[in-house]
Amino acid sequence: MLTVSPSGLLYLTGEELDAIYSPEEFEWLAKERIRPETYEYVSSFAGTGEGQRMNRDAFGRWVFRSRILRDVGSIDLSTVVLGTPLRTPILFGASAMQRLSHPDGELATARAATKAGTIMMVSTSSSVSLEELSPLAEHRWLQLYWMNDRAFTLDLVQRAEAQGYQAIRLSLSQSIIHLWAGVKQKSDLAIGILVMCCKLTFLLGYPKALQ
Repeated sequence: MLTVSPSGLLYLTGEELDAIYSPEEFEWLAKERIRPETYEYVSSFAGTGEGQRMNRDAFGRWVFRSRILRDVGSIDLSTVVLGTPLRTPILFGASAMQRLSHPDGELATARAATKAGTIMMVSTSSSVSLEELSPLAEHRWLQLYWMNDRAFTLDLVQRAEAQGYQAIRLSLSQSIIHLWAGVKQKSDLAIGILVMCCKLTFLLGYPKALQ
């Protein structure tokens, strides 16, 4: 069934997604379909954004080594990450509140990761619970923000363990909310979404992943 985005445009079909060949191309198609404040939240960065620019520059220096006149009749992209065999050498990193961008949110990401034969890292601020995602994501890790309430953090870790999450990636990068937002570059609505996400995660402790 076709779903209309908040902008009135239809979300991309599978055929349209198959025609996309770069993240840069996808970004502008997504921007046309999600709310402006959601786009600003998703595209935000820490402080002045210098770290983001340096990361992009560093990643851009990686290139594929050309190999000419090779037999490509059978290609194997499989690899092993921390003892887990994967069919695709690309992991799905943690991204918070994905239902802001699409109604399926993390459910679609989990299905895609399993189809690709790779790992999905579930955000602490996921808009879908750990329990809902576990049957869909074959290889699943939890991205964990260390809470001030250690009993609460332990409960989250134990729930992930009970649901078969295979690893925990500890994040320590969001202790100061306003530095994370890139405040000068973002609208009040986008910052409001960010602050709400942080408060739910750190102060109240009940984003969907934690319920």
